Amino acid sequence: MQAQIDSALNPAWGNTATNVATIRVPAGTTIYDGVAAAQSLPGGGTLLGGDSQVYIPKVNPDWLVP
Repeated sequence: MQAQIDSALNPAWGNTATNVATIRVPAGTTIYDGVAAAQSLPGGGTLLGGDSQVYIPKVNPDWLVP
């Protein structure tokens, strides 16, 4: 639950932050690194955000580390 709050992951989006994967990203791959912004919840409440987040536009499944 804390990961959902810190990463501002609305449960309605289906990401429960319960699984973690490790990947090896090749040099030269475009990545975006920043801070998760707060998200308002329908019906009231806010997920605070503030945690680090990384977005990679296209992840190759072959990058998965077993």
